[in-house]
Amino acid sequence: MTAALAHDVIRFGPARDQGAFLTLLVMSHEADEHGVCSQTTAALAAASRQPEPAVRSALRRLRAAGWLVLEASAEGRPARYRVVLAGAPGKARARRDELDPWPDGVGDPWPEGVPDLNARAG
Repeated sequence: MTAALAHDVIRFGPARDQGAFLTLLVMSHEADEHGVCSQTTAALAAASRQPEPAVRSALRRLRAAGWLVLEASAEGRPARYRVVLAGAPGKARARRDELDPWPDGVGDPWPEGVPDLNARAG
């Protein structure tokens, strides 16, 4: 499951927030067959090559945007998060606009002011 989940995160994950994307990708790789990850923030930080405060911030943003659901949290134990793929086919849609406003998950292919060189001259 983790390879398929990681593949879906690569295809559909938040495109505009690299820290959140890296955190979600590591979590999807470490998740069990139900999409639940219980890695510590230190382990997530090491695997995603980010400082711990950046990972904690990314976790908050991912939860707020609906990419993660907090399954369990207990004093002195790692939190358990379930990865929710908002844009993946067949998955429940979640609020994701804060991290990735583009519905196809790839960002704006033609930012304002950049001409589309493939458009037909007319």
